[in-house]
Amino acid sequence: MSPINNISRSSIEAAIKEYDKLGKKEFLKHYGYKESKKYYINYNGKEYDSKAIVGVSFKYEFPQEQHLLYDDFSGGKNTVVKLCNKLGFTIVEKSIKDSIIEAFILLKKDSTIDEIKHTIIENNLYDFGAQEKNINDVIRNQIERYCENVERSTHLNSDKFFRKIETNLYKLSQYTIIVENDESKWEDQTGILYHFPNSYVKYLLPGTKVIYYKGLLKNIKYKDKRLTDKAHYFATAEIGEIYNDTNSSKNDKFAIIENYKSFSKPILAKQNEQYLEFIPEEKKNNYWRNGVRSIDLNTYLSIVSKIDKTFEIKNINDNITKKYTDINDIENTFESSIEGQKKSKYVTYYERDPGLREKAIKIHGFICRACGFDFQKMYGEYGKGYIHIHHIKPLSENAEEIKVDPSNDLIPLCANCHSIIHRRKDKTLSLDALIEMIKSANK
Repeated sequence: MSPINNISRSSIEAAIKEYDKLGKKEFLKHYGYKESKKYYINYNGKEYDSKAIVGVSFKYEFPQEQHLLYDDFSGGKNTVVKLCNKLGFTIVEKSIKDSIIEAFILLKKDSTIDEIKHTIIENNLYDFGAQEKNINDVIRNQIERYCENVERSTHLNSDKFFRKIETNLYKLSQYTIIVENDESKWEDQTGILYHFPNSYVKYLLPGTKVIYYKGLLKNIKYKDKRLTDKAHYFATAEIGEIYNDTNSSKNDKFAIIENYKSFSKPILAKQNEQYLEFIPEEKKNNYWRNGVRSIDLNTYLSIVSKIDKTFEIKNINDNITKKYTDINDIENTFESSIEGQKKSKYVTYYERDPGLREKAIKIHGFICRACGFDFQKMYGEYGKGYIHIHHIKPLSENAEEIKVDPSNDLIPLCANCHSIIHRRKDKTLSLDALIEMIKSANK
């Protein structure tokens, strides 16, 4: 008889609670389990490694015993899946398509079938089993089944995740709804930063086109901060780079938001008694609980097509309150050129952009990159959140507006270091030169 047969729902819920507390990576490492290849427990909108959860739940069911080891029992359909279904848990089966998406996440580029196959196998993302001899054909069939630009006589209503570029070259093409709640534990900033659990990362890859959504108004105090009391869509954007949230112990992430455009009028989620989003039959009971919802191209287009010509589409910088006026006034004086290059200079236009500042600070923090000065540490609560942002690349005086990467183009500097970098109008110090200057002066 399998050792897991008498485990109860409450014991599994206790293991899930510990999983949340430790975070996935630490939980699996602590108990010696591998990441699930195929089956996950879906609990309150999050996915959990099924075998690991059941194995650890054993110690909660039988307090006098230790947890089950990885090799003590099978994690297949006839054991773990059967138990979880019996106890009322929803089991999510990882598909080949999911593994292909994970491969694209690791590859971070447009890829061939061979590249995708090698990435899946090397990272143990899926067990092909009896299909092992025809893996290339299996992967190609799955990709083209979900390609938005490949005509197929079947699977016409399937979600579309990929795009075929050439005969043997594919890219990930995603469309997603992201929910913004009036009240949230996340430190999100509309159109700038978006936080989410690690389980949603496959739906929010760089380049993903997103539509912002708000549910029904639940607290009257937020009434004036919304376009309507009803569930609605209010903006479009794209996902930029993804970063680990260093303030989280659960491996949560945050995304840089790019090309944010808000609507002056709401697009209602339900029109003429029909929802604009297609809701699969198996998801009807909990569809609206998900903070991130993958949609296909047709759904995306059906929503954005509701944007009437009379709508006013606003860029994020039109809406952001200038929170840094005091800093901007000072930084306005920080401008200098590159020695020997009269037509290029360092400017503070991008340093003073509120959206870019927020992104750079979220990525780099508030510590001076040159000298390590921390305003909060020196001045306490009064100095918290204060730092200058420096644009490290020179810009031509006549150049058109450029795309600035807050991860690589902007750095935090204290006021003193920022002043020194721009001290001479005919010369701008590099960060390395400034750091070396500080080291030499303190020998």
